Amino acid sequence: MVTKKNNNQPETRNNQVSLIALVWLIFVSIHLSAQYYLSGSIIHDLLLPGWLRLAGSSYEMLLLVIYATICAIMLRLPKWWPLTLVKILILSFLIGIYLMSSCLFYLDDLFLGLDSVLIFAHNKLQIIQHPTDLNIKLVTAIPIGLICFICFLQYLLMPLIDRLPSKISRSIDLLFLAAIFGLASIFIYANHASQQQGQRVFAEKEGVSYSLHERFSQSRDQRAGPVAFWLWDLSNQLRRYQFRDQYNKADIHITRPAILPMTSYLQAVDQAHLKKYNVILILIESLRRDSLPSFGGHRNAMPHTNALAEQSTRFTRAYAQSSHSNYADISPVASRYPLYAMRAYYYPKQPSYPRRVLIYDILHAIGYRTAIISSQNETWGGMSNYLQTDGLDTLIHAANYTSKLENKTLAGLQLSTTQIQHDVPMLAGKRAGKIDDKIKRRAICYCQ
Repeated sequence: MVTKKNNNQPETRNNQVSLIALVWLIFVSIHLSAQYYLSGSIIHDLLLPGWLRLAGSSYEMLLLVIYATICAIMLRLPKWWPLTLVKILILSFLIGIYLMSSCLFYLDDLFLGLDSVLIFAHNKLQIIQHPTDLNIKLVTAIPIGLICFICFLQYLLMPLIDRLPSKISRSIDLLFLAAIFGLASIFIYANHASQQQGQRVFAEKEGVSYSLHERFSQSRDQRAGPVAFWLWDLSNQLRRYQFRDQYNKADIHITRPAILPMTSYLQAVDQAHLKKYNVILILIESLRRDSLPSFGGHRNAMPHTNALAEQSTRFTRAYAQSSHSNYADISPVASRYPLYAMRAYYYPKQPSYPRRVLIYDILHAIGYRTAIISSQNETWGGMSNYLQTDGLDTLIHAANYTSKLENKTLAGLQLSTTQIQHDVPMLAGKRAGKIDDKIKRRAICYCQ
């Protein structure tokens, strides 16, 4: 008996290179779209000529080959259902973390790195709750969409690739290898050529002058894409450890003046002649000077604050001590510079540094009632651990603020039914975000 092969049945083969190529093409599409829409990306770095911007983007695309290869290997794992479930979760994480890193760059001009991961580890409740409070439908749709996309790759795209005729498969492989060779040639040439250039560029926003190669290297590592940033961040973390070892071995002696015991301080204070004025310290998050006409601004975002400033002494060269809340917010009450650690710092309970003799510790000792009433969540970065001392009578913030809305009244403020429906979730306690200013009347009541 002679059997004939059915030529109508497509031959199935393991076209691994073609699979890597198509997965890589998906990541490249995401990368190029992000580069176009992210104003801080290397594509939009006007200090670099166009050929260097193209080379920086090529660097990320080359690194995406490794990323795509890992994803393709995961897709080829056996289709045993427990392993498939793990595979889908891992692939969803790999693709999701890439998208999340690009979203973070859109917000902060910084891709997701180790320091960002540590911030999340210390503040996971607030970070998870914040987007959930803003749009729970979107937060739910993202992981579902990722899982559906992985299933599309696993059960539709991969079988389709394996059924491609060998001629088409080889063509895809050759085009993929040619693309890698072309991108590598562009990057190597640009990296070498930038070193030969004697031109310097000045970054006005940063106030720094760079050689062309220095600027290219910085933009390539920090603005080309998530994978390039992760590689740079890893090498930077290793350098930090080397520096830390050198610092620990160095013969450095730090001398600090001794902290005077409060009892000794009070003995030197003539409390009988003290004029106990009310002390109110108001901190406003991210208030730019051009938001107030009294500081030369063209808009009056806070008319009552501006009216107070018009009658007050204004310090035109006062600057926040950091761009981070958990570093900057404690400086005014501690009268100390923030602690800049090797990585993101989380204040533990009973922190040993910065040393805690806060303004209200002294005021409380001479008979003042003291309170911090904040619209933000002071557990962020462990700030509540630092701020909560024996000299603080009351700490009210977004994480512990609760109120009984009896007779639709909150601290003397009449609320409409619409306002109550909007505000009740914010009063439930342990919120990630902030207390709305229109219901934050507790501070006024406390001062009265």
